[in-house]
Amino acid sequence: MKAPQPGTGCFSASYPAPQWHAVKCVTALARPLAPATHGGPATGHGGSTVGNGLDYSADEASGLISKATGTFKDVSSNISEKGQIGGTGAKITNALSLQLNSEFFTGSPACSGSSDPADCEAWQQFVYAYDGCTNGTANVSCIFMQYWLINYDATCPSGWNTYSEDCYTNSSAAEVSTVTAKDLGSVSFYGSAVKGGNDGVSLSVGSGKATLVTGSDSKIDLARAWYITEWGVFGDAGAARRTSAPATRWRRRPS
Repeated sequence: MKAPQPGTGCFSASYPAPQWHAVKCVTALARPLAPATHGGPATGHGGSTVGNGLDYSADEASGLISKATGTFKDVSSNISEKGQIGGTGAKITNALSLQLNSEFFTGSPACSGSSDPADCEAWQQFVYAYDGCTNGTANVSCIFMQYWLINYDATCPSGWNTYSEDCYTNSSAAEVSTVTAKDLGSVSFYGSAVKGGNDGVSLSVGSGKATLVTGSDSKIDLARAWYITEWGVFGDAGAARRTSAPATRWRRRPS
């Protein structure tokens, strides 16, 4: 993870060479991983209880956060999980998402076209999703970043999707192997933000291989306003809910 990011796009690295190599990006589905205040699992305004009380948040780090690492401890060897895909249909084994989320923040240039820029807040998620992408022939598990403009209350910018009074869109995405509930004990999930550079999301399970997706921080300017990190296991988007979870602890790395 200390290897320099090679630019914007999708990459993989395999032991023992600490180098990123370009891989084909896939397309993240236009499926909202909505915040709790809007019917979804993640954080709401200003330090409110996050994840419906079922996850952890590193609150008020001293100074800006530039990188956060999500891991799980004490995962039961007998753990299992089922959830809906997109909030509908039968419950599917290992239909989960992993999310590292920022807090809502004001002052993003992306809010300039909203009905009231002072009331509009930006929000960024670093995401693994069980059924979150398409590679052109099938839906696949993947990692990507999802960006939100909360209380935009106007026609969304080109390329953004409408969700109530909000707007959301996705970065490029990279296909990864499905993360099972039993894999959670060996998951390392990373989010990073660089002012004037690229933000990145990366996943490794066990040892030997990691996958990385990067995109410009200028999308919503997270790097200048990242003070809180939320980390947890959630449903697979669309207000989906999971039916079991491990005992977990959080760990974050502000810098």
